[in-house]
Amino acid sequence: MIEDDCADREIPLPNVTGKILTMVIEYCKKHHVDDANPSTDEDLKKWDEKFMEKDQLTIFDLINAASYLHIQSLLDLACQTASDMSKAKTLNQTREFFNIENDFTPEEEKAVLKDYQKAFE
Repeated sequence: MIEDDCADREIPLPNVTGKILTMVIEYCKKHHVDDANPSTDEDLKKWDEKFMEKDQLTIFDLINAASYLHIQSLLDLACQTASDMSKAKTLNQTREFFNIENDFTPEEEKAVLKDYQKAFE
């Protein structure tokens, strides 16, 4: 939009707060390919790890922003971080982490757990 001289117009970013947009811009600046100041893959990996040291809500907000703005590398990184945060959690802890309501009756849940027992080991 800047290159097309449209920067003076409002850019609608529903559900993306200024805090999250600042983080997205920081991420994009770090990952921008710059021949004058190249970053190694190892440098970026370390930076990404530090960058993603955020609370759960911020990670989810980054996922929403990256999805809306079509920033695939940030979306992948944030989703992987959320996935890593949910590892080694019980079924109920995972539901709580992702704010998922259990809509199974106790009998249905028992049947599903029995049918897919290996998935919960």
